[in-house]
Amino acid sequence: MKRIFLLVFAGVFLVSCAGQGELYETPGRIAVVPEPTHTATLQPVIEEAKSGEKEKAVAQKKPVETAPSAAATAVPAVKKAKPKRDDSPDFYPLAVGNTWYYEGYKKIAPDTMVQAKGEIIRIEEKDGIEYYYAYSPKVNIRYLVRKDEWGAYMRVIRYPFPVFGFSIDVDIVPEMPFIKFPLKEGTKWTHRAKAKTWVLFLYIERSIHVDFEVAGKTIIKTDAGDLEAWHIKATVDEGDGKAALDEYWYARGVGYARADASGHYAQVVGYKIYDEKTGAVREKAPPLEVEKYE
Repeated sequence: MKRIFLLVFAGVFLVSCAGQGELYETPGRIAVVPEPTHTATLQPVIEEAKSGEKEKAVAQKKPVETAPSAAATAVPAVKKAKPKRDDSPDFYPLAVGNTWYYEGYKKIAPDTMVQAKGEIIRIEEKDGIEYYYAYSPKVNIRYLVRKDEWGAYMRVIRYPFPVFGFSIDVDIVPEMPFIKFPLKEGTKWTHRAKAKTWVLFLYIERSIHVDFEVAGKTIIKTDAGDLEAWHIKATVDEGDGKAALDEYWYARGVGYARADASGHYAQVVGYKIYDEKTGAVREKAPPLEVEKYE
């Protein structure tokens, strides 16, 4: 009985030892080798895991850097200023129906005031080019004029012939640019042309030479109001070798507003101007009855 108890005790002891270590035999007895602890081996792994978790936590807290968007990197567009509109054409309005009233005198009779009306009657074609036909019946003067983006031009002028006392038509070839756009103080240009006409069945042709200069912009006082005007000088040689100075003022929204020429002086006192685009009318009545100018 005592032996059985000892055997059972030994079996239980062996089983309990088997859970804690390895068994090995030595001569004469059975020994239990304790299972080696793994704490030292696992410590670096544990520390590395903790370190990785810390780095992950820091990475989660740190804002994620992303590539800048195209909108963020785009260079702001520079707004280009709109080019200023050239208002030069406003100083020589042309439209059928435009009417001007003038007062002036001839240089040979400065004490005799003359009233006259000028009006654009129609459009007339010459050599395939359209011109405005402007006529002043009281003084029997007419012009064929036109304008484009580069300036204003004259092709035909009718004026009283000084010797015979009647008017003749003079054809200027090539047409004469008497205003150049853009209007700018100091601008100069020269025009050479042939002035052609018939007088009593006699054909006459002369070479003319005109030097133009834009003298500047000024305000002129007239019976039609204070007008902003460009002053243009023209030194004219009509083919006789004698140069004469003619000066003209062209007002904004009015056109031909004043002349101080070698043969006459004239100044606008009233007008009726049609807008070239809208047809709207701007009008300034002359100081005298309209009939006085016709």
